[in-house]
Amino acid sequence: DKYWLTNQHVKIFYMNIGLMFDFIRLLLGILICTLVLMGQIKCPTVQIDSGISQHNFCTVTVNDIKVNLLSKKITVISNQWPSCFKEKDAVMVDDENDAINWKAKSFYSKGKLAFIAETNWQNKDKVSRITIVDNKIKTVSGVCIGQTFGEISSKVSPKIPTEPDGYLSLVDKEDESIKFVLNIKKYPKLFYGVKTLDQIPKSVFIESIVVIETK
Repeated sequence: DKYWLTNQHVKIFYMNIGLMFDFIRLLLGILICTLVLMGQIKCPTVQIDSGISQHNFCTVTVNDIKVNLLSKKITVISNQWPSCFKEKDAVMVDDENDAINWKAKSFYSKGKLAFIAETNWQNKDKVSRITIVDNKIKTVSGVCIGQTFGEISSKVSPKIPTEPDGYLSLVDKEDESIKFVLNIKKYPKLFYGVKTLDQIPKSVFIESIVVIETK
């Protein structure tokens, strides 16, 4: 009888241990969900899977792209990240006049456009603008596409650049050549721009990052 009681106690002990681990896993799940909802888990990983090898990753930032492509001749720039991006020649066309066009190069990650480097109609040889649409590419300060104004407000300059009607962008606090283009489709009051940052709702998010030449 004593032996039988001992076995029963052991079974109950291990059962309680199992329940305890299940409870810990539940708490961890709740914690992770809470962090996501609170916005504490922000940009996706900056490592971009090339799709070539399971262990072949590269890390590319907005600054890396700027240094390697901006102000360079479009005909001689090379893809510094061949395992991460596939490069294609492209042509940009003016919205109002199809006869006006200029050269560009598109860079794709896993078949999706990551960024495009373009010249302009006045100088078709030199890269003067880079538009980034991949949310895995972030700035030195950690800003990426998809983040809200509330999340980046401390990382932008109080000086608001002039844009055509229907567009609103902000300038990186540390690098005036980097602009964050905001998606204002659901905010008609922002259509004609703003004068101060406090006029921008915290929920407005970044739809693209643009790097331009500055004087």
